[in-house]
Amino acid sequence: MSVALDDSPEISVCVLTWNQAGYIRQAVESVVSQAVDAKIEVLVGDDCSTDGTDEVVRAIELEFPGVVRLVRHPRQLGASGNYQKLLALARGPLIAHLDGDDYWLPGKLQKQLDFMRANPDCNAVYTNAHVVDSQGKCLGLFNDVPSRFFDLPSLLVRGNFLNMSSMLFRANQKILLLEISEAFIDYRAHLRFARSAN
Repeated sequence: MSVALDDSPEISVCVLTWNQAGYIRQAVESVVSQAVDAKIEVLVGDDCSTDGTDEVVRAIELEFPGVVRLVRHPRQLGASGNYQKLLALARGPLIAHLDGDDYWLPGKLQKQLDFMRANPDCNAVYTNAHVVDSQGKCLGLFNDVPSRFFDLPSLLVRGNFLNMSSMLFRANQKILLLEISEAFIDYRAHLRFARSAN
């Protein structure tokens, strides 16, 4: 099924990038090629790249009009500021995250969407990931995940083991990230989502 954007996307995909011209096409194409039974929008936040990343995204935007949207900031915001700007623009009730030097495997988004539809009390869902080198050779798994479900105590004990680029979460949780006034890392997002579920 092809993806398309209308006035009410079910999933907003926030792609963060900065000087990733060599990776950003694969990242965005891995999103728009997902076979998913939902309307999506893809917001690509370019944090003032100087290597032509924005030009690559503009070309993709022309290939997928109404689906891919370049959001180029007038001044550099840093990773968390870039992310917060995209979150503020995201219109879907579900939000996915992808870093511009990562990419998704086929079927990833539909599996997560099915899980979120079947588990309305779940705030966020993650997947494991393959670690690859610059040529795409698989080096192993991102993490050895010991359990299927995680709560705040398990995250506090285990530390930062969830893969941010695999995350899909409910948009009603984005205020937890938008209200942070200083730079933050992904672990803080995971902890806030887990805390709000308790």
